[in-house]
Amino acid sequence: MEIPTELQFLGAGFALLAIWFVLSKIYIPVVSRILNVYLHWRYPIRDTERRISIPSTPYRFPNGNGDVDKFMNGPQKNIEWHQRYGGIYRIWNGTNPEVVVSTPSAIQAVFRDSDQHSKAKDMGSGYLMSQILGQCVGLLNGGTWRSVRKKVDPPFMHSGASTLVPKMIEMTEDHLEAFFTSGPRNYEQIDPVADLLMLPFFMIATVFYGDLTDGQVKWLDEWTPKREKLFAYALGGGLPRFGFSKYLPTEANRCLNQWKDVWTQFNVEAYNIAKSRNGDVLFVRMWEDAETDGGMTREQTLQTIDESLFANLDVGIGSISWNLVFLACYPETQEQLFREIQAETASQGWEKYVQRSDTLLEACICESLRLRPIAGKHSLHLQCLRVLPLTGLQTGMLYRQGLNQRNPFWGSDPLTYRPTRFMGLKPSQTRYNFSRFGFGPRQCMGKAPVKLKGRIRRSDEELEGVGNTSNCKIAMREADLIAGWKTVRGFEIEYSVKTDTKELPIHFPAMFE
Repeated sequence: MEIPTELQFLGAGFALLAIWFVLSKIYIPVVSRILNVYLHWRYPIRDTERRISIPSTPYRFPNGNGDVDKFMNGPQKNIEWHQRYGGIYRIWNGTNPEVVVSTPSAIQAVFRDSDQHSKAKDMGSGYLMSQILGQCVGLLNGGTWRSVRKKVDPPFMHSGASTLVPKMIEMTEDHLEAFFTSGPRNYEQIDPVADLLMLPFFMIATVFYGDLTDGQVKWLDEWTPKREKLFAYALGGGLPRFGFSKYLPTEANRCLNQWKDVWTQFNVEAYNIAKSRNGDVLFVRMWEDAETDGGMTREQTLQTIDESLFANLDVGIGSISWNLVFLACYPETQEQLFREIQAETASQGWEKYVQRSDTLLEACICESLRLRPIAGKHSLHLQCLRVLPLTGLQTGMLYRQGLNQRNPFWGSDPLTYRPTRFMGLKPSQTRYNFSRFGFGPRQCMGKAPVKLKGRIRRSDEELEGVGNTSNCKIAMREADLIAGWKTVRGFEIEYSVKTDTKELPIHFPAMFE
């Protein structure tokens, strides 16, 4: 067999470069322009009076704007698109049109009966997403959604979540004690994402499975990064969007098949453990319903738990991490919060305090989420025509940045950190002016537990207890930052991905004597 020469290797390399150039510079732009014209003709959305078309981003093959622009680059793109197209405009998720709304009146018109609408099939993300989360409760519709939601809801309702408070407090204390008493850092530096990420994750896992064994904790720790890698393939689009890709020997398909196998096996073992140790926990009921045709399939069970744990990692940590940064930069607010916690917990105890929604603690969480929203959008399909300013709307979605920040409701300082703006506001006032868990009847299933997690962790992390104080510093990874938020109140929080850090001082009262 003849060994290829160096010249032949170079020739093959130049050939691949030529193919890449033709695809990226000629084929994709041409196909994109053709499909852009077709899609604008196929999905006409026009002003009811002037008959002008809704402003639209140009379609680009194969993802359109895709999940990368909507989720990963959402904050930057939302600002860019709002400046270019206005408050209501259309983007493309694959070849699916999605209309962005960002004013309270438009949001109310679209989302007021959200439980009657269909969620976008597979989030509009295509084949790979359908295999990961296509049957989870968050993406089901109609009678199927109502049936599964009824099975899963009880511990996530306000009354059910309230019973979780003692366990959440216990888990928080254990996590923080282990963190602050181990390792060389010892009260010197905390990364609010990396160091706290798994605490809300394990809280939700406990809701489903009951108390976890050491083996289960280790397994979830090890497989979480691998599951995130699989999800990145789904969000990245390209080949995994298309059904024919399942026949290709791709890394995405290898990861998918591996994940399905190990996730199923983990839950088979989890059922046996939960049945013997914890009795009637939520997961046991879901699993037995799936086995006896009791209203849920096994796929719905597996994907609903997957969604609640892995797909919502950003929700759990997002309700906490940026508040740490803001409190580090605003010590006067931190001091006010410290005094409130001391006074309120002394008079009524921790459990009652963290369940209240009229505290400065809750206001700090809301203000942090207003300035640094968790996720990029809400998306749904409307089953009837809605008339909004500028357009008749048949598909609706929302970017939170526009509502939470570019909204006259928030006054003359919408980009200023001022938690007291939430004090005294009624739910009716913020209902369509503040995006946190969704709008209308169909809101996030984990709304109540996430609220409690945020309050409990905020209380314990910064301000629990009285005693000797230490200095702690906040560190943020560049991946956690977005344009416009690399400084907070003059503090630089941007730094090199490799080594150099800029740290923020935070007053950390001692939590363990």
